[in-house]
Amino acid sequence: MNPRLAAIADAQHGPFTRAQALACGLSDDELRHLVRVRELRRLRRGAYVQQQRYDRLDAVGRHVLRAHAVGLSLEDRTAFSHVTAAALHGLVLWDVDLSLVHVTRLDTGAARRCAGVDHHAGMIDAAEVVRVCGLPAVHPARAVVEVALTSGLEASVVAADSALRRRLATKPELDRLFGEMRLWPCSGSAGRVISFADGLSESVGESRARVLFARQGLPVPVLQREIVDEAGRFVARVDFLFEDERVVVEFDGDVKYRGTGVDPSDVVIAEKRREDRLRELGYEVVRVTWSDLAQPERTARRILAAFARNRTRSRHPRTA
Repeated sequence: MNPRLAAIADAQHGPFTRAQALACGLSDDELRHLVRVRELRRLRRGAYVQQQRYDRLDAVGRHVLRAHAVGLSLEDRTAFSHVTAAALHGLVLWDVDLSLVHVTRLDTGAARRCAGVDHHAGMIDAAEVVRVCGLPAVHPARAVVEVALTSGLEASVVAADSALRRRLATKPELDRLFGEMRLWPCSGSAGRVISFADGLSESVGESRARVLFARQGLPVPVLQREIVDEAGRFVARVDFLFEDERVVVEFDGDVKYRGTGVDPSDVVIAEKRREDRLRELGYEVVRVTWSDLAQPERTARRILAAFARNRTRSRHPRTA
């Protein structure tokens, strides 16, 4: 790639415009050829990125790349919002619609959708707009509420938990912003998300598991509880503890162990010893995996069965 154009693209977080390419000596025919041979990728009309850079990114990263491309021609008095702002702020996103880049107009202009950009009309206080990687975007707390207004429950809880966990937003901020938007469409579901959000959820899997527990009518567990033995010695920090039932639920996402430098077989042995120690202390342990999240009724039955086993054990303690 032309070194001068590459420097321009890097300064703009990847994308560059047709006008910039022409100014660096490329022609339209050369641009078309580079797209055809997959050295460049066209992000939108008049905006390109190196194909290699695009290929390295996941869906959220590609959405951010498209936002930067939109930002090269963004109108004044406009800020990135909704799921796009959430992505720019680095919130964890799961199962959200990334097909459109979202912006909100800060003037009185009408809402419209064109060229892959959803232009929302809404009142935004200037204090709620910050700059992220050089782009104007609504504050993370507002982005969370907007995601909650436009996405499903699980997806919204994942984003909200992420914002709270990373301290990009606080519960009072979310409550205040939701109060300002309570008359917007779908505000009822957004209110449930805000009240349910918990920054102690440490992953997508844990956030989704909490939603599963609530939907299946299970008690509310304590998150990230440290368990000690009779002498006060640390035994484990567990994802979820149903205290009254003395049941531990662990979300078993393999991401937890990646990149730790620990041999997988050692991890399995350590986990077995940990679970044995918890059971010696009178806890039932239930492991939940990604596939279990797709079978909520079956997963709930497994947890309820663990509740029942502990009730039986407490009524009929083993004798020496």
